[in-house]
Amino acid sequence: PSASAVHAPPPKSDAKAAPPLASPTPPASSCIVCTEAKARYTCPGCRRMVCSVACSKAHKTRFGCNGKRDRTAFVSLTKFNDNTLTNDYHFLEDLAAEVAKSHRDPCTKTRPTKVRRKLASNAHKMGMKLRLMPPEMQRARLNKSRWDNPRKGIKWTLELRFPKAGIKVLKHHVRDTVIWKDCIQSAVENAGYARRIKLKQYHEGIDTVKLLYLDEASKTYHRLPTRDTIRSTLTGKTILEFPTIVIVASAEEESQYPKWKAPLPSSLLDGRGEGGKRQGADDINSRKRTLPGGPGHGAPAASIKRTKMEEEEEEEEATTTECS
Repeated sequence: PSASAVHAPPPKSDAKAAPPLASPTPPASSCIVCTEAKARYTCPGCRRMVCSVACSKAHKTRFGCNGKRDRTAFVSLTKFNDNTLTNDYHFLEDLAAEVAKSHRDPCTKTRPTKVRRKLASNAHKMGMKLRLMPPEMQRARLNKSRWDNPRKGIKWTLELRFPKAGIKVLKHHVRDTVIWKDCIQSAVENAGYARRIKLKQYHEGIDTVKLLYLDEASKTYHRLPTRDTIRSTLTGKTILEFPTIVIVASAEEESQYPKWKAPLPSSLLDGRGEGGKRQGADDINSRKRTLPGGPGHGAPAASIKRTKMEEEEEEEEATTTECS
C-alpha cells in the first residue's frame, strides 16, 4: 500500500450515515404502504393498518382489497363473542331490508298499462305469444306497438337489421296486414340519404333478400316468406315486446345464423328405445282409463275384476244346468 493510504485520516465521527432501506415487513405500528408514518386506521376487509386516506386507497390497489369486511366468514366457537353476535344480527337485518326493498322496486312491481295489457291479450287471441318487459327496460320504452281496434289488428314496432350494411332501423306503427316485401322496401326508401346509399343493394335485390325472425328465447332464427303478411308469419311465434327481423342478401350470409329447429312429434318417438316403451305404456294406461266403468269413469279396478269373476261363475252354472 502507498504512504498516503497508510497515513489517511480516520473518518469523522459526526458524518451522517446512509438511511436504512425500508424493511419489507414494517412494524405493526407503522403504515403498511409508506412504512414511515404511524398507522392510525385498520382496514375492515384485510385488517391491514394505514396512516391516511391516500395510503388506504393505495393499499386497495396493491392488495386487491375492497375495504369491506367479509360478513359471512367462518368464526369458531372459541372466538365467538358478543361483537360477533351483534354483527350477525345486523347482517340479517340488512338482508331483510334488501328483500323488502326488492318488493318495492318498480321494475318488479309495476303492472303493464291498460293499453299494453290489451295488446298482449289480443296478440294471444291471434296465436302470438307476446312477452312484455317492465316499463323501465329500454326495449319496453322503444316499443310503440298498439292494438288497432277499428281494423282489429296490431300496429307493430319493427326492428329491421341490415347486418351487411351495419344499419338498424326501428319502424313504428306498421299494420300487420302489410306484406314483408313492401315493409322492407318502404323502410329503405324512407331512410336518410347516407343510409340509402348503404342500403342500395337491399333495394335493388328486394326480390332475392331473405328474412330471418329472431327468437329471443332460443337465440335462433326462423325463415319468413317475403310475400306473406306480418300477421300470418308471426302467428305461433314468441315475441319479446316487438319483432326483430334480420335481412340477409345471400345464402352464404344466411348460413351464419343458427336456424330454429322444431321438436320432433311424439308419434315419431314410438318404438325408439326407452322413450318408445314409455309411450306404449302410456297408451295402454290411457286405453284402460277409457274402458266403460273403468277407473277413469269412477269405478275402481277391483270392481272390474269382481264383475269378470261373476260372469265366469254364471257361465259355469249355465253349463252345469245343461249337462243335468
